[in-house]
Amino acid sequence: MVTPGNDALLRLALDSGIDQAARLKAVVAMGARTSPSSLQGLRAVVATDDPAVQRRAIERLGKLGTPDDLELLRQVQTDNPITQQWLRTATAFVSYRHRLGTDRLDLPKIRVAAEATAAAPIRSGAPTEAMFNRMERLAPAVPGIRLAPQPIRRFECGSSELALMLNQNVIDDGAATLPERQAVLAVLLRYNIETGAYDPAYYFLTDPSGSGSFSVSGARSSGRVGVHGTGSVDGTVMRFEVNATESPDEHPLDVTGSFDLATGALDFEIARVEPRFSELQQQGRRQPRLIDRPER
Repeated sequence: MVTPGNDALLRLALDSGIDQAARLKAVVAMGARTSPSSLQGLRAVVATDDPAVQRRAIERLGKLGTPDDLELLRQVQTDNPITQQWLRTATAFVSYRHRLGTDRLDLPKIRVAAEATAAAPIRSGAPTEAMFNRMERLAPAVPGIRLAPQPIRRFECGSSELALMLNQNVIDDGAATLPERQAVLAVLLRYNIETGAYDPAYYFLTDPSGSGSFSVSGARSSGRVGVHGTGSVDGTVMRFEVNATESPDEHPLDVTGSFDLATGALDFEIARVEPRFSELQQQGRRQPRLIDRPER
């Protein structure tokens, strides 16, 4: 049965007579836990008629769900294209986390590299003492994923501070397994100065592509793939190359380098982001617009 705490959240989430924002907060609070009663509550909310509330429950269930939830998500019937996208992503996350191998994220057809003449470098370095202190006080909101205890890298991009956290399961299994199976490789967290917490900016997922290589997809929490690339493994060293996808909400970028899972050494050959649309992105747009800051 649902515990009293979750019972109150469930009543709020299902109450169509109250403000939608309050219902969404109830789902988020319920989805911040990993207990069986939280999962039971999320499963109930997936059947609600409010698309926004339903999508939030679908997203949380994708991060927390068990293999049995894969079939539940597949059975959800909707004509809403946005909800359909979130369902595909949630089933992909469940599949990745439990290595079921039956679902895939939709892979982008076009990747957009930054133009060297206009791109700014992505600054990176070792995690600072302030970052470690924040991590100790505020656990990153990444349910369902066993992250390594410490970030391996700190990034600055514009006004954003980001932390790259590896999946501890990938470290334990070794780099050689990456070309053979699906895996949640890492999570890039963005520091939210308003809440004092780190929020997931991208989940980096790998998928075998044959010949000892694999694809790398950077999916936002909404499920949209914003970064895509390829990787390969030589011993304990993973080489990678990623770009932004062709999307009006992404900044063209180039990131190329290597990471040694045995030593934790992360080296970049190229790391740059372009603060505007490239010519390729402008083509075919009737009303081109510029974006000068990363999406929140």
